[in-house]
Amino acid sequence: AQDYPHIEYIVIDDGSTDHSAQLLEQDYGLVTSQGLIQSTHHENLYILRQASQGKAKALNSALSYIDSDLVVTLDADTVIAPNALQAFITDFQNNPNLVASGGVLQPVCRTNRFSRLFNFFFEFFQQFEYLFSFLSRGAWYKANALLLVSGAFAIYRTEVLKQVGCFDPDSMVEDYELNHRIYRYASEHDFDWTVGITGQAYGVTDAPNGFNAFFHQRKSWFGGFLQKQFD
Repeated sequence: AQDYPHIEYIVIDDGSTDHSAQLLEQDYGLVTSQGLIQSTHHENLYILRQASQGKAKALNSALSYIDSDLVVTLDADTVIAPNALQAFITDFQNNPNLVASGGVLQPVCRTNRFSRLFNFFFEFFQQFEYLFSFLSRGAWYKANALLLVSGAFAIYRTEVLKQVGCFDPDSMVEDYELNHRIYRYASEHDFDWTVGITGQAYGVTDAPNGFNAFFHQRKSWFGGFLQKQFD
């Protein structure tokens, strides 16, 4: 449903066990064999199916097939507005030094077995948290010191992504780690690169709707933060 027409889609099935592959074959004509397979229904749609390797390795595998100037990473539980990619493209056209940018995401909690009040609390808290985060990222962007572009919905110059070595499979937070590496590479080579946020690129994403999932996510985020600080 995107307004921007010139898109190739690669769906990465990283060893899923929830019948995703079967649904993709049934609904989109994506043959569920190993490697990169083109859809029989849509000429610009592909599936890359492989044994489970983790998100960073899965993204790197797909990058080897990409020759476009720009590449967008999008989590399976993130849905973006129809004008979101066009907003990204416009931002990059207007800012030649921009090498990576993130969209603005609204977290949404799916209905769970707990009460509506409990679900409302989790969603409200995370929406406030995301809003505060994106406002602060705008300020960091102005200072060219933005340290996080959320991999759930982000865009990169493909050449830059490959120059810095793609995503790090050993990092607990591959998107956060990548930003540090982009800044370091730019500094070492005296490149005038900037990392930003595109306020007009909007989407919604699934958020944890229970204590276990919430604390597991935050433990991973904080652990990745500490991992990078001591790297």
